[in-house]
Amino acid sequence: MYNHVRGKLVEKTPSRAVVEAAGVGYDLRISLATFECLPAPGAETALFVRLLVREDALELVGFADALEREVFTVLISVNGVGLNLALSVLSAMPPGKLAQAVRTEDLAALKRVKGLGTKKAERIVLELRDKVESFAAAAPGAQAPSTPPQGTAQLATEALVALGYKRPDAEAAAERATTELGPEADVTEFIRLALTHAK
Repeated sequence: MYNHVRGKLVEKTPSRAVVEAAGVGYDLRISLATFECLPAPGAETALFVRLLVREDALELVGFADALEREVFTVLISVNGVGLNLALSVLSAMPPGKLAQAVRTEDLAALKRVKGLGTKKAERIVLELRDKVESFAAAAPGAQAPSTPPQGTAQLATEALVALGYKRPDAEAAAERATTELGPEADVTEFIRLALTHAK
């Protein structure tokens, strides 16, 4: 029904983006990977979208590129994997890393994703084994030069909270990441390290 939306980025958080197009504000659920690709609020942006029809709501999900949308679609085809868990997986690992974890049956890597226990990790490996080749060789796109943001630790904390971690655990993980990387670290690396430290 929807393929993409292009317009002014009104607001962004590690889990949501609001894009205004033709006078309509689209509230989109996003992954951390897509958040990292968004410009500053006020700039024009374009996101691929997927409409999910749920019993109690309609959810629009936004993606920085078509590959991420493809991986999301494959993930939610797995029994027991819904919107929130699929976005958590996309936030924690890029497509190539996910494909490698599936191919090598690396359950430990999958279980580092918040909300992904042994049974669901095994189910992902089983059901995606024959589907990952379409994105297995995907290399990460060229990244824009990173500018150390203000409040990187706070951003990491909010990202973890948005992914379902308790705030005290998120703050502790962000503090450990600060100790290891320093407060001026690249935000992408910082948040991913914080994810590995979160309980």
